[in-house]
Amino acid sequence: MDLNWQSAALIGFALSFSSTVCVVKVLESSGDIKPRHGKLFIGILVVQDVVAVVFMILATGEQPSVWAFALLGLVLLRKPIGRLLDKVGHNELLPLAGFFLAFGGYELFSSLALLRCPWWR
Repeated sequence: MDLNWQSAALIGFALSFSSTVCVVKVLESSGDIKPRHGKLFIGILVVQDVVAVVFMILATGEQPSVWAFALLGLVLLRKPIGRLLDKVGHNELLPLAGFFLAFGGYELFSSLALLRCPWWR
């Protein structure tokens, strides 16, 4: 095991992740999302996600684009996207809408040159 400390930290950090979406779905289906412990779990996972983003930025050794701060404005699109998904309904069009929103987000990040991670090339 000839790992330097950076590689060992990267492997340890990657193994410590849990999927926030999966945990939210499990808590939601069991009815544990409203109590204090459910909110605590979600808060911990959100903080872990923020730390993961900072870690990935530092691990690449590159500074993010100036446009990265403009992405904070995406919070303003939350309500229009929610209304769009409500109009789509909950049939077979909902996964298709999610698919196009995900690829639209990818194209937004790509066009602003925010996807400079070496493992995405």
